[in-house]
Amino acid sequence: VYIVSKIGNWGKRTGGSIPKTGVDSIRVSGHAILGRLRTDYVDTVLCHEGDIEDPSVYLEGFEALLSEGCIRSYGIST
Repeated sequence: VYIVSKIGNWGKRTGGSIPKTGVDSIRVSGHAILGRLRTDYVDTVLCHEGDIEDPSVYLEGFEALLSEGCIRSYGIST
């Protein structure tokens, strides 16, 4: 089994908005994935958002999750 999940538009699920303006917001979203899936890591996490103002936020956040062992790889899905 290869586990893939995505980060983006997460606020729509909760009825609110979670701004992705910093590395910590990407990390929080990544850790929320782990909690929902009840796992210690996912194989791949994807940026799934149509309008990215600053892609470096995602890249830095994904690198942080990678170094924490929460993800094994990352990419972009549009």
